[in-house]
Order: sequence, then C-alpha cells, then structure tokens
Amino acid sequence: MSKAHALLLALAGLLLALPLAPIDARNYVLQVFTFLFLNVVLAQSYDIVGGQMGYVNLGHITFFAVGAYTFGILYNLQLGVPGALALGTLAVVLFAAMISYPFFRLRGAYFSLATFGLVKLMEYLTINLGWLTGGSNGLKIAPGDRVVAMYLASLAVVGAVLAASWLVGRSRLGLALRSIREDEEVARDFGVPTFRVKAQALMLSSVFPGVMG
Repeated sequence: MSKAHALLLALAGLLLALPLAPIDARNYVLQVFTFLFLNVVLAQSYDIVGGQMGYVNLGHITFFAVGAYTFGILYNLQLGVPGALALGTLAVVLFAAMISYPFFRLRGAYFSLATFGLVKLMEYLTINLGWLTGGSNGLKIAPGDRVVAMYLASLAVVGAVLAASWLVGRSRLGLALRSIREDEEVARDFGVPTFRVKAQALMLSSVFPGVMG
C-alpha cells in the first residue's frame, strides 16, 4: 500500500470516527463538515462536464435544487427517506436527460449562458409554485435530530463522487470526454458519438448533487 493510500484510509477513518469524538459543540462541527462535503460534491461532480469535457455548466446547482425540492415534497407526503431519496435522484437524472437535447445543440459561451438561465428558471418556478415549493419562504420538512445521519450520508456521497470521477477518468467514457474537450469535430469524425457522450456525462454529473439535495 502506498503512502497516499494509507493517508487516504487514515483520513477516512478519522472522518468516520468524528461523530463519536467527545468534543464541545460536536453538532456544530459536524454541520460545518457537512457543508464542506456538499461543496466537495458539487465541485467534483461539476468536473465531469466542466473539467473533463470542457463544457462550462453555470446551472450545475439546479441539479441540487431539483433533488432537494423533490425529496422535500415527497418526504412531506410521508413517502419516507429511502423512497423520497430514490425518486428525487431519478427526477434529477430525468431533468438532466431532458435538457441535454436543446442545450447540447449549443457550444461555448452560448451553452454557458443557456445553463445560467436554468438558475433563473428555477427561481421563478419555486416562487410561482409556492403552493408546492413554499415560495420565497422555502420548503420546510418536519424537524428532527438529523445531524449525525446527514454527516455520514454526506461523507458517503463524497466517497462515491470521488470514486466515480476517478473511474470515469480511466474509462472509455473519460477518453471520449477528453476528445470532445480537445476538438469536438475531430472526435465526431473519428466515430465518437458526441451527443450521447455529452448526455451521459451530464446525467452522471447530476446524480451526486441530486442525492445531496
């Protein structure tokens, strides 16, 4: 085992043991780490499209929003955490698939501007559908002590997104993404199904923010 792997395992062990640590303001510390994990997931999942494929997706946060609202609405309907989480993640992937066709007809700054429009679209939808989303007051769910559960779940998602990004980078999909980033026309001429690859990348990158939602 290399030193890097040993350090990674040691860090994972420390993070897993943190909820058991006898420290002051433990819940506050766990909440800070949970917020940090959220940002790691957003950044690493964005890298699949923005880094490996070279498409700047300014609306990546909308995947988190769709997952969060879907989960919250279904949870308030007494569906339960597993069912609400599964359907929320499915809704995010379907949303990513739905926007793939019109958005990937655009490139460069046009694609970025179109994805940025998703942020405003979500804002208008959440305000105008206030009866469903809570409007400007936000969507509320039943209170409860979920600090440790959220921390552990977020840590698991961080591990999953890091593993997925590593695997994609060493797969045929990752090679296709990098070929699109370097020259999409040449990649298409050499037989890369560019639209399918781009749609797969967007749907994959949407999964992890959707779960975190």
